[in-house]
Amino acid sequence: MATSHDQNPFRLKLRGKYISYLRVSDRPFTRLDSLAQLRAIAKLVSDRPAREIAVYVETEPLIDGERPELEAAIAACKARNATLVFGRLLRMRNQIKWLQRIHGQGISVLAADIPHFCRDHFWKLYNEDHSRRLRRGQSISAALSNAKAAGQRLGGMRGDPRNLKLGPVASAEARRLAADSRNHRTMQTIARIQTSGVTSLSGIAERLNQMRLPAPRGGRWSPTQVARVMRKHED
Repeated sequence: MATSHDQNPFRLKLRGKYISYLRVSDRPFTRLDSLAQLRAIAKLVSDRPAREIAVYVETEPLIDGERPELEAAIAACKARNATLVFGRLLRMRNQIKWLQRIHGQGISVLAADIPHFCRDHFWKLYNEDHSRRLRRGQSISAALSNAKAAGQRLGGMRGDPRNLKLGPVASAEARRLAADSRNHRTMQTIARIQTSGVTSLSGIAERLNQMRLPAPRGGRWSPTQVARVMRKHED
């Protein structure tokens, strides 16, 4: 006689430890309700020999597209050999990119809002996204070829050559603005790390490295580099 949890052929097996990842938002009329996601996860794992060991909550809209809580959840799943369970995977920004990273780490994934989600489903989504990008690239290439065949001049206009000497000055200013913007974003991330309870320079550097955020000159973060960014922000 079949048991109750075998009646749904799309429910995948979940055994051992799992970590929940929730997406929430303070915006009105949002679909990212944390309680609804927790109930959906509870329903997904009901009657299963599984145990939740942690919950990571990401607030949207995102800052520069980064997901530090998801990065932390991935690291925790890798370290503790746990399954990652999404409270809501549908309509997640850059969904394919994040799923690629998760599968690249060899982490099993389930989604409460897609009960049949599995590795095969991921590759189906990946192939669909790849085909869509390929078609878009072919369409752009065809449009450029048609414009060139019609005699249209492609590329930008350089204008007065005398203005080229202004390039180095403009380039330096652009680099300075980019560095300031990068430091501001990094400081926002550091502030979130401090809010979570990590306050030492070495702890912050370790957390930034776990999140795969490059240091200002590339490579890994050190406590000295963290202190330098924090001093620049104070100035």
